[in-house]
Amino acid sequence: MIYRVAVIVLILLISGCESGNSSVMVASVSSDGQYAVSAHRDNQIILWDIEGRTSKSVSDNANIYSAYFVHGSSVFIWQDLSGLVSIEKITENGATKALRQFEAKDSYGQVMSSDLETHVYSDKQWRLMKGQEKLKWDGDSPGFLGIGKILNLSISPDGSRLVSFGDGSPPEQEIEASPGDAVDHERRMSRYAGTVIWDLNSVEPVAKLPGNSAKTNGTISPDGNYVVSVDENAKGFVWDARTGEEEYRLANLRFGKYIGGHDAGSAENWDDSGNHLEWPGDFPGEFRGGSKLAVKFVSDSEFVVFHTYSHYVTFYQLGDPHARKVLDLGSRPHPSTGAYLRNASIASAPEAGILVTGQQNGNGINVYQFDEETKELEKIWTPRRRSWWPF
Repeated sequence: MIYRVAVIVLILLISGCESGNSSVMVASVSSDGQYAVSAHRDNQIILWDIEGRTSKSVSDNANIYSAYFVHGSSVFIWQDLSGLVSIEKITENGATKALRQFEAKDSYGQVMSSDLETHVYSDKQWRLMKGQEKLKWDGDSPGFLGIGKILNLSISPDGSRLVSFGDGSPPEQEIEASPGDAVDHERRMSRYAGTVIWDLNSVEPVAKLPGNSAKTNGTISPDGNYVVSVDENAKGFVWDARTGEEEYRLANLRFGKYIGGHDAGSAENWDDSGNHLEWPGDFPGEFRGGSKLAVKFVSDSEFVVFHTYSHYVTFYQLGDPHARKVLDLGSRPHPSTGAYLRNASIASAPEAGILVTGQQNGNGINVYQFDEETKELEKIWTPRRRSWWPF
C-alpha cells in the first residue's frame, strides 16, 4: 500500500512539473518541416528533429518568448535572460553552429528576415523595435498591456512587410494610421494596438486593419499577399497585405456570412446559403467555434483556425469565407489551446505541410502532417522533453 501511494505521488509530481513549469510558450518550425524549436516556461530552449525523432536542449537560461525559425533556412534565433540574442544554424549532421550574437531588450515576440539583416521584436512595454530603432509610436502607453498574451508578429517572405497583432479595438475607436503624426504623450491607448501592417524599410505603418476586437492573432500568407486575423470574439478577416483592403470576413459556423446590422443575434443580418461545412460523424454538438485562438497556414492557400480550449480546428481555403471542414487534432495529448497566453506555442511550415503545437498538459510538442488529398491533419509525433527521472 505504501509503495502504491509513493508511486502515485511520484507520478503526480512529475505530471505537475511537466504541465505547469515546463510547458511550451513559443514554438517555431523550419520551412522544410524537418525541425522545430520551442521556448519553455522553465527557460529551456529545445530543438526538435522531426525527421530524426530526437530532441536536445539548446539552453536552460532563455527568454520564454524568444524561439524563432528564420524563413527558408535552417537558422533559428533565441534570447538569453541577459538580453543576448543568438543566431544559430543547424549543420548537416544535426549539430548547431553559432553565427553571431547581438544585444536587444527583453523580447516579447520577435521575427527576423531571411537575409538575417532585419530583426523586429516587441519589448517589455509592447513597443515594436527594429534593432535599436523604435517603430512609429504615438504615446507613452502602447495599449497592449493586460490582454493576456504576447504581441504576435508575422513577417512577409521578402522581409519588406510586418504585421503586428495586439489588442483589437471596437470600430468606433479606430483611428486611421497617420505616419506624420507627432508623439502624443497624453495618449493612453495606441492607435497601432490592433492589427497593423508596417513597412520595414521606412519603419512606418502602412495601414491599421479595423474589425477585430480583444485578443487578436494572425499571420501573413506564404506568398505574402494576404493577412488573416482572428480574435477571441469569434471574428476573422482576410486582408490584402499590400494595401490593407479587406477581402472578406470569415463566416460564422452556424449563421453564415454577416451582411450587416447592429443586432448580431438577428437572423436577418446573416446569410447561411453558402455554408458547406463537413462535420465529423462523431462531432460533439456543443462545439460552436466561439473564441478564435490562432490561425496557421498548412499549405500555400489553406489555413486552420484554432478555438479556445478545443482540440478541433476549422479548415479554410483562401477565397472562401466559409469553413470547409472541422479537423480533430486529438486530445491525447491535447494541443495547447487553453489560454491566449500560449497562442504562440502553435506554429506551422506551410511549404512542408507541418503543424506543431505545444501540449496542453505536458512539456513536449504535438506534430501533425497535412494531407493535400484528404485535407486532414495526421498526428505523427508527440514527444515529451526528457525529465529529471532517471529511468
